[in-house]
Amino acid sequence: MKYFKYLLIILSFSVLTILVVFMRNRNVKLYKEFELYSSEPVSGLAWLVISSPKQASILEEKQGIKFPEIDFNKNFLVESKGRKIRTLKYRLVTKYLWDYNIPMGTAEFFGDVNPNSIYVYIIDKHNIKQKGD
Repeated sequence: MKYFKYLLIILSFSVLTILVVFMRNRNVKLYKEFELYSSEPVSGLAWLVISSPKQASILEEKQGIKFPEIDFNKNFLVESKGRKIRTLKYRLVTKYLWDYNIPMGTAEFFGDVNPNSIYVYIIDKHNIKQKGD
């Protein structure tokens, strides 16, 4: 009976630790903001992590813009169409809740939509996706 109490305490502590690690919100630090002009109006609802030079060049060609030069071995870019991002967060547990096998991110935006602006941020290598991508 004595060992059962210890086992129960250890098990409870383990479950609590796992919940804290996987369930807490993790902030993505937005290091630098760039505002790019888009000839096409944008909605202000979408954001995207750009994780490779190939992906960046495809988007540059498609949208007629030029992203800042970065080292994709150290950083990624986040593109927000029409609205500045106030915060970008994710939870590790969301990695296991859908088919992409990467965490689902959520963004909180500042106020109004700027219909011809694309905001680009440099971030650490966090491969996250917006729900609905």
